Amino acid sequence: MFGYQVLGFGAGGGGSPYNVRYLVVAGGGSGGHSQGGGGGGGGFRTIACKTYEVVGGTSYAITVGAGATPMAGPACTINSANNNGNPSTFDTITSAGGGSGGNGGPGSAGPACASPFKAQDGGSGGGVGRYQNPSPAGGSQPADVLDGGAGNSPPTSPSQGNNGGTNPHSTFNNQTGGGGGGAGSVGTNANSPPGSGGPGGSGTTSTITGSPLAFSGGGAGGGDSVQGNPIGSPGGSGGGAAGQRAVGQAGGTNQGGGGGAAGGSGAPNAGAGGSGKVVIRRVTADSNGSGGCTSTSGDDTIHVFNSPGTYIA
Repeated sequence: MFGYQVLGFGAGGGGSPYNVRYLVVAGGGSGGHSQGGGGGGGGFRTIACKTYEVVGGTSYAITVGAGATPMAGPACTINSANNNGNPSTFDTITSAGGGSGGNGGPGSAGPACASPFKAQDGGSGGGVGRYQNPSPAGGSQPADVLDGGAGNSPPTSPSQGNNGGTNPHSTFNNQTGGGGGGAGSVGTNANSPPGSGGPGGSGTTSTITGSPLAFSGGGAGGGDSVQGNPIGSPGGSGGGAAGQRAVGQAGGTNQGGGGGAAGGSGAPNAGAGGSGKVVIRRVTADSNGSGGCTSTSGDDTIHVFNSPGTYIA
Protein backbone atom coordinates (compact mmCIF):
# COMPACT_ATOMS: atom_id res chain seq x y z
CA MET A 1 0.00 0.00 0.00
CA PHE A 2 2.97 2.35 0.42
CA GLY A 3 4.71 4.03 -2.50
CA TYR A 4 8.37 3.45 -3.12
CA GLN A 5 10.32 6.44 -1.87
CA VAL A 6 13.84 7.78 -1.58
CA LEU A 7 14.51 10.87 0.53
CA GLY A 8 16.06 13.97 -1.02
CA PHE A 9 19.67 14.90 -0.48
CA GLY A 10 19.21 18.64 -0.16
CA ALA A 11 20.15 21.42 -2.53
CA GLY A 12 23.79 20.55 -3.23
CA GLY A 13 25.01 21.32 -6.70
CA GLY A 14 25.78 24.92 -7.43
CA GLY A 15 26.25 24.21 -11.13
CA SER A 16 24.56 25.86 -14.07
CA PRO A 17 20.80 25.46 -14.52
CA TYR A 18 19.31 23.73 -17.55
CA ASN A 19 15.86 22.58 -18.65
CA VAL A 20 14.41 19.07 -18.84
CA ARG A 21 11.22 17.41 -19.95
CA TYR A 22 9.46 15.04 -17.51
CA LEU A 23 6.79 12.36 -17.24
CA VAL A 24 5.43 11.47 -13.78
CA VAL A 25 2.91 8.60 -13.61
CA ALA A 26 1.45 7.42 -10.28
CA GLY A 27 0.29 3.95 -9.27
CA GLY A 28 -3.18 2.82 -10.35
CA GLY A 29 -6.10 2.10 -8.02
CA SER A 30 -7.55 -1.31 -7.23
CA GLY A 31 -10.70 -2.58 -8.85
CA GLY A 32 -13.80 -3.06 -6.70
CA HIS A 33 -15.15 -6.33 -5.31
CA SER A 34 -18.36 -8.19 -6.27
CA GLN A 35 -19.40 -6.47 -9.48
CA GLY A 36 -17.51 -3.42 -8.36
CA GLY A 37 -16.07 -0.52 -10.30
CA GLY A 38 -12.78 -0.43 -12.14
CA GLY A 39 -9.74 1.20 -10.57
CA GLY A 40 -8.72 4.67 -11.73
CA GLY A 41 -5.49 5.17 -13.64
CA GLY A 42 -2.62 6.80 -11.79
CA GLY A 43 -2.20 10.53 -12.16
CA PHE A 44 -0.45 11.51 -15.41
CA ARG A 45 1.65 14.66 -15.51
CA THR A 46 4.04 15.65 -18.29
CA ILE A 47 5.31 18.54 -20.39
CA ALA A 48 5.83 18.40 -24.13
CA CYS A 49 9.02 20.49 -24.22
CA LYS A 50 12.12 20.88 -22.07
CA THR A 51 10.97 23.79 -19.94
CA TYR A 52 11.42 22.56 -16.34
CA GLU A 53 14.57 23.99 -14.77
CA VAL A 54 17.00 21.91 -12.72
CA VAL A 55 20.38 22.96 -11.30
CA GLY A 56 23.55 21.12 -12.23
CA GLY A 57 25.00 18.98 -9.43
CA THR A 58 21.74 18.97 -7.44
CA SER A 59 20.17 15.66 -6.33
CA TYR A 60 16.43 15.23 -6.98
CA ALA A 61 14.63 12.41 -5.19
CA ILE A 62 12.39 10.22 -7.34
CA THR A 63 9.36 8.43 -5.88
CA VAL A 64 7.65 5.77 -8.00
CA GLY A 65 4.18 4.99 -6.70
CA ALA A 66 3.22 1.37 -6.10
CA GLY A 67 -0.08 0.18 -7.48
CA ALA A 68 -2.88 -0.50 -5.01
CA THR A 69 -3.10 -3.97 -3.51
CA PRO A 70 -6.18 -5.95 -4.62
CA MET A 71 -9.34 -6.02 -2.56
CA ALA A 72 -10.56 -9.32 -1.14
CA GLY A 73 -13.37 -10.33 1.20
CA PRO A 74 -17.14 -9.85 1.58
CA ALA A 75 -18.29 -6.76 -0.25
CA CYS A 76 -19.43 -4.61 2.65
CA THR A 77 -16.45 -5.39 4.88
CA ILE A 78 -13.84 -3.77 2.64
CA ASN A 79 -13.08 -0.09 2.91
CA SER A 80 -12.29 1.02 -0.63
CA ALA A 81 -10.60 4.15 0.72
CA ASN A 82 -7.62 1.94 1.62
CA ASN A 83 -7.05 0.80 -1.96
CA ASN A 84 -5.93 3.87 -3.88
CA GLY A 85 -2.67 3.81 -5.80
CA ASN A 86 0.36 5.63 -4.45
CA PRO A 87 1.80 8.94 -5.70
CA SER A 88 4.90 9.44 -7.83
CA THR A 89 7.09 12.53 -7.52
CA PHE A 90 9.94 14.40 -9.17
CA ASP A 91 11.04 17.56 -7.36
CA THR A 92 7.88 19.71 -7.00
CA ILE A 93 5.83 17.57 -9.42
CA THR A 94 3.47 15.08 -7.78
CA SER A 95 1.01 12.77 -9.52
CA ALA A 96 -1.75 11.34 -7.32
CA GLY A 97 -2.51 7.63 -7.13
CA GLY A 98 -5.56 6.33 -8.97
CA GLY A 99 -8.80 6.02 -7.00
CA SER A 100 -10.10 2.56 -6.14
CA GLY A 101 -13.30 1.27 -7.65
CA GLY A 102 -16.42 1.11 -5.49
CA ASN A 103 -17.53 -2.22 -4.08
CA GLY A 104 -20.76 -3.88 -5.11
CA GLY A 105 -23.28 -4.33 -2.32
CA PRO A 106 -25.27 -7.38 -1.22
CA GLY A 107 -28.26 -6.54 -3.43
CA SER A 108 -31.89 -6.55 -2.35
CA ALA A 109 -31.34 -9.12 0.40
CA GLY A 110 -29.15 -6.96 2.59
CA PRO A 111 -28.45 -3.42 3.75
CA ALA A 112 -26.69 -0.83 1.65
CA CYS A 113 -22.95 -0.39 2.02
CA ALA A 114 -22.04 2.84 3.76
CA SER A 115 -20.18 5.70 2.13
CA PRO A 116 -16.63 4.44 2.92
CA PHE A 117 -17.22 1.72 0.32
CA LYS A 118 -17.86 4.18 -2.52
CA ALA A 119 -15.61 4.76 -5.51
CA GLN A 120 -12.63 6.88 -4.52
CA ASP A 121 -11.17 10.11 -5.88
CA GLY A 122 -7.61 10.17 -7.22
CA GLY A 123 -5.38 11.01 -10.16
CA SER A 124 -8.22 9.40 -12.09
CA GLY A 125 -11.31 8.34 -10.15
CA GLY A 126 -12.50 4.79 -9.57
CA GLY A 127 -15.68 3.50 -11.18
CA VAL A 128 -18.95 3.06 -9.27
CA GLY A 129 -19.87 -0.37 -7.91
CA ARG A 130 -23.15 -2.09 -8.74
CA TYR A 131 -26.22 -0.35 -7.43
CA GLN A 132 -27.90 -1.81 -4.38
CA ASN A 133 -31.63 -1.76 -3.85
CA PRO A 134 -31.45 -2.32 -0.09
CA SER A 135 -33.95 -4.21 1.99
CA PRO A 136 -36.72 -3.36 2.62
CA ALA A 137 -37.72 -2.90 -1.00
CA GLY A 138 -37.69 0.72 -2.05
CA GLY A 139 -34.98 1.70 0.43
CA SER A 140 -32.68 4.48 -0.67
CA GLN A 141 -29.05 4.23 -1.64
CA PRO A 142 -26.60 6.74 -0.10
CA ALA A 143 -26.23 9.37 -2.80
CA ASP A 144 -22.45 9.41 -2.93
CA VAL A 145 -22.26 5.65 -3.47
CA LEU A 146 -23.95 6.17 -6.85
CA ASP A 147 -21.12 8.42 -8.05
CA GLY A 148 -17.84 7.51 -9.63
CA GLY A 149 -14.70 8.85 -8.02
CA ALA A 150 -13.50 12.30 -9.07
CA GLY A 151 -10.39 12.54 -11.21
CA ASN A 152 -7.74 15.27 -11.07
CA SER A 153 -7.86 15.12 -7.29
CA PRO A 154 -6.05 17.08 -5.99
CA PRO A 155 -6.40 19.46 -8.96
CA THR A 156 -3.49 20.18 -11.28
CA SER A 157 -3.25 22.17 -14.49
CA PRO A 158 -3.26 20.57 -16.98
CA SER A 159 -5.52 17.91 -15.49
CA GLN A 160 -3.81 14.71 -14.36
CA GLY A 161 -6.85 12.48 -14.95
CA ASN A 162 -10.61 11.97 -15.33
CA ASN A 163 -13.66 10.81 -13.39
CA GLY A 164 -14.73 7.21 -12.97
CA GLY A 165 -17.97 5.93 -14.47
CA THR A 166 -21.10 6.63 -12.47
CA ASN A 167 -24.48 4.87 -12.05
CA PRO A 168 -27.42 6.55 -13.78
CA HIS A 169 -29.82 3.71 -12.87
CA SER A 170 -31.01 4.79 -9.44
CA THR A 171 -34.42 3.12 -9.37
CA PHE A 172 -33.52 -0.57 -9.65
CA ASN A 173 -30.71 -3.03 -9.11
CA ASN A 174 -27.90 -2.56 -11.56
CA GLN A 175 -25.66 -5.61 -11.66
CA THR A 176 -22.48 -4.18 -13.16
CA GLY A 177 -19.77 -1.72 -12.18
CA GLY A 178 -18.57 1.41 -13.97
CA GLY A 179 -15.17 1.77 -15.56
CA GLY A 180 -12.35 3.60 -13.82
CA GLY A 181 -11.26 6.93 -15.25
CA GLY A 182 -8.13 7.21 -17.37
CA ALA A 183 -5.75 10.05 -18.17
CA GLY A 184 -7.38 10.43 -21.60
CA SER A 185 -11.11 9.98 -20.90
CA VAL A 186 -13.73 9.29 -18.24
CA GLY A 187 -14.72 5.73 -17.34
CA THR A 188 -17.85 4.29 -18.95
CA ASN A 189 -20.99 4.33 -16.79
CA ALA A 190 -22.36 1.14 -15.26
CA ASN A 191 -24.61 -0.80 -17.61
CA SER A 192 -28.25 -1.76 -17.38
CA PRO A 193 -29.78 -4.24 -17.99
CA PRO A 194 -27.18 -6.54 -16.43
CA GLY A 195 -24.26 -7.52 -18.60
CA SER A 196 -20.62 -6.61 -18.87
CA GLY A 197 -19.18 -3.86 -16.71
CA GLY A 198 -18.28 -0.46 -18.11
CA PRO A 199 -14.96 -0.29 -20.00
CA GLY A 200 -12.17 1.72 -18.44
CA GLY A 201 -11.27 5.23 -19.59
CA SER A 202 -8.45 5.53 -22.09
CA GLY A 203 -4.92 6.41 -21.10
CA THR A 204 -2.68 9.03 -22.70
CA THR A 205 0.24 8.39 -25.03
CA SER A 206 3.66 9.94 -24.47
CA THR A 207 6.72 9.89 -26.75
CA ILE A 208 9.17 10.99 -24.04
CA THR A 209 11.04 7.65 -24.15
CA GLY A 210 11.52 7.90 -27.92
CA SER A 211 8.61 5.57 -28.73
CA PRO A 212 4.86 6.17 -28.28
CA LEU A 213 3.71 4.51 -25.06
CA ALA A 214 0.32 4.82 -23.35
CA PHE A 215 -0.08 5.26 -19.60
CA SER A 216 -2.73 5.61 -16.89
CA GLY A 217 -5.64 3.69 -18.40
CA GLY A 218 -8.69 2.95 -16.24
CA GLY A 219 -9.70 -0.55 -15.19
CA ALA A 220 -13.03 -2.02 -16.34
CA GLY A 221 -16.04 -2.59 -14.10
CA GLY A 222 -17.10 -6.08 -13.05
CA GLY A 223 -19.87 -7.88 -14.95
CA ASP A 224 -22.90 -9.92 -13.96
CA SER A 225 -22.22 -13.61 -13.32
CA VAL A 226 -25.12 -14.86 -15.43
CA GLN A 227 -25.61 -12.38 -18.25
CA GLY A 228 -22.18 -10.83 -18.38
CA ASN A 229 -19.55 -11.44 -21.00
CA PRO A 230 -17.28 -14.12 -19.50
CA ILE A 231 -14.24 -12.43 -21.02
CA GLY A 232 -15.12 -9.13 -19.40
CA SER A 233 -15.06 -5.55 -20.62
CA PRO A 234 -11.75 -4.05 -21.72
CA GLY A 235 -9.59 -1.77 -19.65
CA GLY A 236 -8.46 1.54 -21.08
CA SER A 237 -5.34 1.82 -23.23
CA GLY A 238 -2.29 2.45 -21.12
CA GLY A 239 -2.40 -0.51 -18.76
CA GLY A 240 -6.04 -0.47 -17.69
CA ALA A 241 -7.13 -4.00 -16.73
CA ALA A 242 -10.12 -5.98 -17.95
CA GLY A 243 -13.05 -6.47 -15.60
CA GLN A 244 -13.97 -10.14 -15.37
CA ARG A 245 -17.07 -12.05 -14.34
CA ALA A 246 -14.67 -13.69 -11.91
CA VAL A 247 -11.33 -12.36 -10.64
CA GLY A 248 -10.33 -8.94 -11.98
CA GLN A 249 -7.02 -8.55 -13.77
CA ALA A 250 -4.13 -6.38 -12.57
CA GLY A 251 -3.27 -3.00 -14.09
CA GLY A 252 -0.17 -2.66 -16.25
CA THR A 253 3.15 -2.59 -14.37
CA ASN A 254 5.00 0.73 -14.70
CA GLN A 255 2.06 2.07 -16.69
CA GLY A 256 -0.09 3.27 -13.79
CA GLY A 257 -3.02 1.19 -15.01
CA GLY A 258 -6.17 0.79 -12.91
CA GLY A 259 -7.10 -2.71 -11.72
CA GLY A 260 -10.07 -4.54 -13.16
CA ALA A 261 -13.08 -5.18 -10.93
CA ALA A 262 -14.24 -8.58 -9.79
CA GLY A 263 -17.48 -9.86 -11.31
CA GLY A 264 -20.41 -11.79 -9.89
CA SER A 265 -20.55 -15.42 -8.79
CA GLY A 266 -18.84 -14.60 -5.50
CA ALA A 267 -15.61 -13.57 -7.18
CA PRO A 268 -13.00 -13.45 -4.42
CA ASN A 269 -10.65 -10.77 -5.63
CA ALA A 270 -10.42 -7.62 -7.67
CA GLY A 271 -7.33 -6.67 -9.66
CA ALA A 272 -4.40 -4.73 -8.24
CA GLY A 273 -3.35 -1.38 -9.64
CA GLY A 274 -0.21 -1.10 -11.76
CA SER A 275 2.91 0.69 -10.55
CA GLY A 276 3.96 4.07 -11.92
CA LYS A 277 6.97 5.49 -13.75
CA VAL A 278 9.09 8.65 -13.85
CA VAL A 279 11.03 9.75 -16.94
CA ILE A 280 13.39 12.73 -17.35
CA ARG A 281 14.70 13.82 -20.75
CA ARG A 282 17.54 16.30 -21.33
CA VAL A 283 19.78 17.58 -24.13
CA THR A 284 22.92 15.44 -23.96
CA ALA A 285 25.43 18.11 -25.04
CA ASP A 286 24.18 20.74 -22.58
CA SER A 287 24.03 18.69 -19.36
CA ASN A 288 25.57 15.89 -17.32
CA GLY A 289 22.63 14.25 -15.55
CA SER A 290 22.73 10.75 -14.09
CA GLY A 291 20.38 8.22 -12.50
CA GLY A 292 17.86 5.61 -13.57
CA CYS A 293 18.14 3.51 -16.71
CA THR A 294 19.55 5.68 -19.49
CA SER A 295 19.21 5.63 -23.25
CA THR A 296 19.57 8.14 -26.06
CA SER A 297 17.22 9.39 -28.74
CA GLY A 298 18.56 11.90 -31.25
CA ASP A 299 20.27 14.71 -29.34
CA ASP A 300 18.73 13.73 -25.99
CA THR A 301 19.51 11.44 -23.05
CA ILE A 302 16.53 9.77 -21.37
CA HIS A 303 16.47 8.66 -17.72
CA VAL A 304 13.78 6.10 -16.86
CA PHE A 305 12.85 5.27 -13.25
CA ASN A 306 10.70 2.16 -12.77
CA SER A 307 11.62 2.07 -9.08
CA PRO A 308 12.89 4.63 -6.56
CA GLY A 309 16.03 6.52 -7.28
CA THR A 310 17.75 9.87 -7.51
CA TYR A 311 18.33 12.09 -10.50
CA ILE A 312 21.57 14.06 -10.20
CA ALA A 313 21.39 17.02 -12.53
